Amino acid sequence: MLFKVMKYAINMKCLIFRITGNRFFILFAFLIICNFISCSEDWKSENPVKSISYYPSQSYYKESDSIVPVTLDDFSDYISLMEFINQTYCSGKKPVLIVEDADDIYKFILLNGCPQPNVVACYRERNIVELSPDSVTINGFKNQSIERLPEIMEKHILNNGKDYSFSDKPELASFIVYPEENSKLADMKELLLNIAISFDKLNNKNGSELELKISMFRKNRVPPPPPPPPVIDGN
Repeated sequence: MLFKVMKYAINMKCLIFRITGNRFFILFAFLIICNFISCSEDWKSENPVKSISYYPSQSYYKESDSIVPVTLDDFSDYISLMEFINQTYCSGKKPVLIVEDADDIYKFILLNGCPQPNVVACYRERNIVELSPDSVTINGFKNQSIERLPEIMEKHILNNGKDYSFSDKPELASFIVYPEENSKLADMKELLLNIAISFDKLNNKNGSELELKISMFRKNRVPPPPPPPPVIDGN
């Protein structure tokens, strides 16, 4: 009986040696291991860790107890979003608008403040660039295509008083989002992503020390007055 057991063990050892020494077995085992690793990587890629960007800059987020997150996708229209933002500011808190795409998360502290009735903000027009989903407005009347946003943003923030149509210095350069009457939240999301991506590229080129100062309002712009009638000789 003992002899049969020893003979069986020797035969099995020889069989295992022949199998593991076979190059086809080695190749098969290698493919199995590679497939397992690939599946593990696929599983990881389904749950990527998204990067987070902060605006105007990360220094604005130190007082975390006063911050209220506002996720853009949780609202059905721009009016209800703006009402929530205004109510949050008027309660003494700072709303942080969160916009997310497939790869990244963008957080905006909007510099709106609590709206006050019959109070008009006073600012130098050159320090403001107005944005809508399809246009950029400079000095209140020079409309440009939104496709020019990256170059206009660079000129505005880094102007340093050179061009009177743009900001006096980077610290004063601001952007205001004015949606059009028919703007949808999907359009606003695309605009905010465009703003963030354009700014990040500019900031990375300049030592990551710039700030993106942005506000969002819902109001009708007052059209400029019509030009004066032409002067006629003798009248």
